[in-house]
Amino acid sequence: MITRKNQIYQDVLEKLNLRGIFDLTFDQLSAAEQKYIHQYFKRHILSVLSPQIVDSHHPFLHLSNKALYIAAMLENKKGRPSLGFLPVPSSLPAFVCMPDNPGRFIRMENILLHWAPSLFGSYRSEEFCCLCVTRNADISYDEEKFEDQDEDFRNHMSKLLKKRARLSIMRLEISKHISENFRKLLENRVHIKDNQTYFNESPLVMKYVFALEKQLPPAITQPLLFSPYRPRWPEDLDEKRSMIKQIQGRDRLLFFPFDRIDPFLQLLSEAAERPDVISIKITIYRLAASSKIVRTLCRAAENKKEVTVLMELRARFDEANNIFWSKTLEEAGCQVIYGIEDYKCHSKICLITLRSKGQLHYITQIGTGNYNEKTSTAYTDLSFMTADEKIGLDGIAFFRNMLIGNLNGNYERLLVSPSGIKTLLLDRIGKEAAKGPDGYIRIKANSLTERDVIDKLAEASASGTKIQLILRGICCLRPGIPHMTENIQVTSIV
Repeated sequence: MITRKNQIYQDVLEKLNLRGIFDLTFDQLSAAEQKYIHQYFKRHILSVLSPQIVDSHHPFLHLSNKALYIAAMLENKKGRPSLGFLPVPSSLPAFVCMPDNPGRFIRMENILLHWAPSLFGSYRSEEFCCLCVTRNADISYDEEKFEDQDEDFRNHMSKLLKKRARLSIMRLEISKHISENFRKLLENRVHIKDNQTYFNESPLVMKYVFALEKQLPPAITQPLLFSPYRPRWPEDLDEKRSMIKQIQGRDRLLFFPFDRIDPFLQLLSEAAERPDVISIKITIYRLAASSKIVRTLCRAAENKKEVTVLMELRARFDEANNIFWSKTLEEAGCQVIYGIEDYKCHSKICLITLRSKGQLHYITQIGTGNYNEKTSTAYTDLSFMTADEKIGLDGIAFFRNMLIGNLNGNYERLLVSPSGIKTLLLDRIGKEAAKGPDGYIRIKANSLTERDVIDKLAEASASGTKIQLILRGICCLRPGIPHMTENIQVTSIV
């Protein structure tokens, strides 16, 4: 895969060169450009660099996950080999564009590679390379039980996140082929084997591309970019009318990213202000970095609404973001609870309760996507909004059960994992299979890994039922096997 990635990168680079965009090394700069970078280095870079020698007096530095480092193989005055490291400071820009031609740029690691031989004092430079490591990110949320009943689960999660930063290195990526001695020194220091080392000729960290696109003149970038897609306001909703009244009139369905998330945001904002709304309950898995939804929930709590938030802290790589938002919500007066031990709460449900003339009414939103304004413009997801009383009562029961850790509640209309969905899904597949060639099944899901479901789908296919699966990621069912899965079609949307 690395080989293929490098080939694709080189192909793209050649096409960019034809459009006036050049990713340069120091030696490829013109004399005037080299002078500019030399001045830039002295004024903006040199003072923030922290080169470090690894020897008996200088312990091996901590290599952060996916951070860039310049590594050096050095010799001291006695001829003994040593390693030197120069972290690429995150405070510096990832690249520098030439002032007279912004399409010509040099990445920060290439600037540092040029000056690295002069940064390690009396040590003699042998070889240099750029490298980064990938660390294991699997923190076990529930295996390390905490007995202190007074400790908040959020504090427990914060401690676990600190452990993630120091988990084992699983991969070492190096920017070019280096000598056997240099490679062995690096592998011994980071405690990995040969098969965990990869030589990667394309940039080791490519996040710089997003900033590059924004910094280059539109005249250069526009011919190379897809036309931006802007989600629309749904035609069946009036932007100027009460969202609550429109949903009470009939059920509404948003389809992201084609529809905007704004109708739901407007619903939540209206609920935060209306005097007849008495409570808002919501489950949260992943939030935008700057979340309008959290700000609206805080405003609702400040307006004396009862706001209950089931915040799932175990959302991989979003744990720190969720911990931050959970504190913000608590400080505003929201009741924040966390997922149930040994389980993730992946449900996306929001329940708004209103009191009118002594009667309680409900608006329930159920979605497949996160409450995240940013990802709603990219991921295909559904958001269903209804005033159905039975669904609202099920929502009440769901949140009540989550507050007491009950996974086996009874619901009339909602199907709630871990026990509520699979049984009905298998039953529905079986009913279509009984129709033989007249049966039809279409399923859209993130992945398909459940053996029970796979076997049931194979049985349905063998009976002649046509099956279409639309899967985002993992699929453990192989379609097209005669007499078994020949009636199954799998479409990946990645």
